[in-house]
Formats: sequence, structure tokens, C-alpha cells
Amino acid sequence: MVVTKWDVLVPFLLLASANIIILSCWTALAPLEFVRTPHSGTDSWNRVVSSTCGCRVGGNEGAGVPFLVALAVINLIAVVFANAQAYRARRIHTEFSESRYIGLIMLFLLQSWLTGMPVIGLVYDQPQAYYVVVTSIVSITSLVMILLIFVPKIQYTIRWTKEQEAAKRARENRLTSCRSDNGDQSEDG
Repeated sequence: MVVTKWDVLVPFLLLASANIIILSCWTALAPLEFVRTPHSGTDSWNRVVSSTCGCRVGGNEGAGVPFLVALAVINLIAVVFANAQAYRARRIHTEFSESRYIGLIMLFLLQSWLTGMPVIGLVYDQPQAYYVVVTSIVSITSLVMILLIFVPKIQYTIRWTKEQEAAKRARENRLTSCRSDNGDQSEDG
């Protein structure tokens, strides 16, 4: 079985188009607005001591939920499908043997979403905890992806370079020994 560029391009374009359409509709129908919410309590001059701010869906509070659900469902289906494809391709050997690492990345993405989303839901009303959880999930997920994509390739390149250098030395040694053997025979004759 040969994978063509269209086998990769068509699903990518479908997924990107679906995300762009949903995000465009969300922006047009229920745009986000910057909102500052004061906390209870004031100082001795009746000024607000602290507040929380962020982007919220303007107008109707639940207007963004259908868009979030649609994005989550489409992208979760894509990750599950990619996990299934990576599992099916796990025994395909290529020069860099990427399928195993891509499968691990997909599995990690699925795991981080399934464990991270409930935690985000629990700490949604606590801005500091929410910030720590979201940045941790994004950072760890990104780091794992980058490490699993590039570290094996760097290791393979280092190993390949060493093998090429060893093969070159072996060829030079064979040539040197052949020359010395030929030189010994010419002196005897």
C-alpha cells in the first residue's frame, strides 16, 4: 500500500476547513468581549481592591457552548481516528520509523485531553488555578510532541553519521591493506 499526498492532504483540508468554519461562525454570531469582573470588597475609600478579567462571550452567556462542543467533538474524533491510523501503521518501517512516535504523540494528546478537560472544568472559576492548569497542559503537550518528533531523528542522524564514518574507515583500511599486500608482492617478484 502506497500513501499518496492526497491521502494526507484531503483529511487535513477537511479538518482545517471544519475548524475554520466553526471559528468563523463563532466570531460572527457570538464574538468574545473583554470583561472585567470586580471581586467583592473595597478599600477604605470604596475602591475595588481586586478584579478578574478575561474574554467572555458577549450577550447570552451560553452562546459559545455549541461552538466549543462542535470544536471539541470534531477534534476529538480526529485524534481518535489518528490514534487508530497510527496503531494500524505501527509495523510500517521507514528510514526514521516515525509511525511509532506519531502513535505515542497521538496517544499522549488523547490522554492529556481526557485528563485535562475535567480538571479545567473544576478550576474554571479560580483564575490562578485555571491559568496554571491550562498553561501546564499546553506546555507539557507541546514539549512531548517536539521531543517525540525531533529527539529520535537526532539520535538516528548521530547513529547514521557514526556508521558512515566507521564504514569509511573500514574502506580506507581495506584499501591500505590491499596496497601494502600488492607492494609486498611486487618487491618479491
